[in-house]
Amino acid sequence: MTIIGRTTILIKKYKGPMENWLEFGIYPGSFLGAILRNDLLGALGHADDSVTLESLHQLTRWCYWELPGPAWGSKDKVEAWAKAHKANREQL
Repeated sequence: MTIIGRTTILIKKYKGPMENWLEFGIYPGSFLGAILRNDLLGALGHADDSVTLESLHQLTRWCYWELPGPAWGSKDKVEAWAKAHKANREQL
C-alpha cells in the first residue's frame, strides 16, 4: 500500500518512520537515514530485498517534494533537524 502526498507516493512501510522524523527528529534507521542525508551508496548498502529501483525513485521523489528543505539533503541538515526537534522527543 502507498501513501499519496501532494504530488508523490510514499510506500506505507516508510510512513511511520518518516512522520516520526518530521515531528520528533527520531532517526528512521540506516536506509532511510542515508536517503535523508542524500547518500545513495549508503542507502543501497542498507536496503533490504524489498527495495527496487522504482521504490527508491518514489522515496526520493517524496523526499524532494514533501519534506521541508531543512529536514533532509545532507549530513549536517539531518543532524541539525534532530537537534532542533530534541524537545519534541523528550515529550514522548
